[in-house]
Amino acid sequence: MFNLNRVSASVQYNPNSNEILSNSINRKKNCWECPVSGESYTVSAHTKLGEQCSNNLVQNKKAKDEKVKPTDDEARRVFLGGLPIGITERVLRQHLGAMGYRVMKRPKILPSFAPAVLMETVDQAQDLIKKGVIMIEGLEVEVRPYNSLTKLSALKKLPYVQKRSVFIGGLPIGTTTKNLQDALEAFGMKVLNYPVIKKGFARQIILDTISQAKALIRMKKFMINGKFVDVRPFVNQKRRRK
Repeated sequence: MFNLNRVSASVQYNPNSNEILSNSINRKKNCWECPVSGESYTVSAHTKLGEQCSNNLVQNKKAKDEKVKPTDDEARRVFLGGLPIGITERVLRQHLGAMGYRVMKRPKILPSFAPAVLMETVDQAQDLIKKGVIMIEGLEVEVRPYNSLTKLSALKKLPYVQKRSVFIGGLPIGTTTKNLQDALEAFGMKVLNYPVIKKGFARQIILDTISQAKALIRMKKFMINGKFVDVRPFVNQKRRRK
């Protein structure tokens, strides 16, 4: 009995024992009472304030990151096609500067086109896109919106994108994408993508709805720049090969 009483006493009064003792905390007074000595200690609220401050800093950082999005940078970029062979970055910047447009970074020039030319402001980029065609060294250079990979992938993920698409062939020489868009808008049809015209045809034109695509296919022909063009259903060549 003496041994049992000695063990129970050590468990009750030894703070280093494995038994979990009651920890009484007064939430209203932020006071903590020691289970061994009975002395009370005040609990500081700095830890809670620190957590709140850190959370506020994280939220402010997220808000700043949301304000500075890459979408604004993409809106300042334009695509230039049909550039003179051998044109340099410096010459291209000089030509655009003479027109009142300022290029911010050195544009990457590939054979006969520049995929992403960064302008000073969004207004300058939109003004160039509205023009559609500019003259550089006696050649007509086509201006298009910058199509990033995110925009292209988003268009491909549209529901029934193949049924919304049409093929237009027999376009007259000199027809621009803007001419094609204006002709379709005259019929009340909205073009979602920026179709590329190659050798007198536009392979894929994505319309707003399936009914618009069907109505255009039923027309079979319509006039652009004084010439009738052919309308056919869009066929995905990759799937056809498979």
